[in-house]
Amino acid sequence: MFPDLTAPQKAAGYYLIALSMSTVLALVVPSQDGAALLGMFSPLVAVLVMLLVVTPDGRRREAWRSLGLHRLGLRTWPVAFLLPTAILAVGYLVAAAAGLASFDLGAMSPADAVAGLVITVVLGLGEEIGWRGYLLPLVREIWPRGGALVVGFLHGVWHLPLFLLTGYLAGIPGSPFVIIPVFLVTLTAAGAVYAWLRDRSGSVWSVVLMHQAFNSVNEAVMRGAVVAAPVAFTYTTGETGVVTTVLVIAAAFGVSGMVQHHRGDVRTATEATA
Repeated sequence: MFPDLTAPQKAAGYYLIALSMSTVLALVVPSQDGAALLGMFSPLVAVLVMLLVVTPDGRRREAWRSLGLHRLGLRTWPVAFLLPTAILAVGYLVAAAAGLASFDLGAMSPADAVAGLVITVVLGLGEEIGWRGYLLPLVREIWPRGGALVVGFLHGVWHLPLFLLTGYLAGIPGSPFVIIPVFLVTLTAAGAVYAWLRDRSGSVWSVVLMHQAFNSVNEAVMRGAVVAAPVAFTYTTGETGVVTTVLVIAAAFGVSGMVQHHRGDVRTATEATA
């Protein structure tokens, strides 16, 4: 064990483990779906290795509490679900208005969407324990103001072995030279929203819900979608669409403004009582 690692060293160690696992899985698992599924747990494994093997931090209760698992953050669950749903809805409305796709609302089963959300939340916990539970506080010690964006970008890069070393992108219409940059920008901006939710709720569960609500709602809607222009549709909405990117960036600016306003209120209150 290494008891004296600094925050940058811990962050680098965690990321090296998570990214290496993602790469190995993409190379050795025959099925891209299998590689994606197993890869979702690589951040969790990386956290466990850092806490139990690389450092002695796992011996301290505070280290486990800092992951944000001890609170559910129930008050933030509505926004955690509704914000990604609203962003997707706008993107699909734009796609429908442009004639890129039509949607059969009758094919969307709310029960399936809820069941899918429950399943993906369980799976998504393996990711967010790592990104917003373990890595975010460490990176913020290095970059207090931009740490959330850095973690969002690193989260995006962690997906690249799956994209580049498997046939994953072959199933997505469009050019990788468009899809990958848009995806990275979206996840970088989303990092600010996830961090805001993590701070507001004190819980990683809320972040897991927001992260996986996007996936579940997107899957439910696409079951009833008839896409007329696949490439244009890919570039417009979903996780690779510019409408989604713009809205996530707007949300990131919005929550950043709320954070600055809150800090100003706290500073004013502190000065008033000084």
